[in-house]
Amino acid sequence: MRSLRKDLLEPLYIPIIGFGGAGSRIIDAVEKMLYDLKKGEDGDEYANVLTVEINTKQEYLDESLQAASKVLISDKILGIHQDTGGFVEVGEKLIKDNFDSIFGVKGVVNFRNADAVILIGAAGGGMGMGGLKETLRYLMENYRNLPVYPIVILPFRMEDRPLWREEVSNLMQIKANFTTVNNEMYIKDRKARFSDVLESINMNVASKVIDIIKNVKNKRQQVFEEFINSIYERKFTENLYELEFEYSRVS
Repeated sequence: MRSLRKDLLEPLYIPIIGFGGAGSRIIDAVEKMLYDLKKGEDGDEYANVLTVEINTKQEYLDESLQAASKVLISDKILGIHQDTGGFVEVGEKLIKDNFDSIFGVKGVVNFRNADAVILIGAAGGGMGMGGLKETLRYLMENYRNLPVYPIVILPFRMEDRPLWREEVSNLMQIKANFTTVNNEMYIKDRKARFSDVLESINMNVASKVIDIIKNVKNKRQQVFEEFINSIYERKFTENLYELEFEYSRVS
């Protein structure tokens, strides 16, 4: 009955978490699309789809980027510039050290009642890859039945990130519903402004996120309908058995 009440009355609860600079920019685009979705005819169903930005730099969490929650991780190991330097191990450690404040019982995100989780990070970033990797590992170990959708943004060729292929290969060993985004595919015009290219990437990835949300919604509705049908079928069988028994008794 609790499951039935959840499917009938409670809106989807899907945390969408962006790690690092690329994750924060994409979360901003997702939040804008969610705003329109929540204003639509079925908007109430998406009321608990939440966006979260996690970063070590305040500039990525300022008012120009939108998100339901913003988490700033500051640590002396980051130095004066508060930067991971692209080291995945640093991103992993930062998430481990701040896990309870972000994902604990009183944290920003609670995975316990989630219908799904979407994780977004760049393969070339320390926080992007490290944060996504550590969070994904935790979810796979502790919430095995929870659908998790990691979205990994691959670096541009011009970025000096020689180890990203190995990192992505290792990450893909964790079984989840992966999506990889090749940044090079969006550079159709070599003379285009870099900011326009980034905007195109952000909006396209945000569209993928919205598609995932709608698919989760449809899947939950499908499971609910199957559940209801099974109840009716079982009740029909029980009634039929009772009728047959009564017929035999009267005969």
